[in-house]
Amino acid sequence: MAKGDSFRRQTLDSASKDKLLEAANNRDTTMSIFQYAYFLLWLMMQTWSHVTALQSKYSPKRSWQGIGIHQ
Repeated sequence: MAKGDSFRRQTLDSASKDKLLEAANNRDTTMSIFQYAYFLLWLMMQTWSHVTALQSKYSPKRSWQGIGIHQ
């Protein structure tokens, strides 16, 4: 327990805390939470549209008929 506490104290000294705060406050390099949420929403919508397009293109009946297994 004491070993972990001393390790934590070494890793999070005041200089590294200042660096973390500076990086968190720097809006030029870090994406804002709204941009991140919008990107995730856009990505989900793209994935959903691709999945539905693939489902309609390759319906199970037609794909089985296409390779000649479905009777």
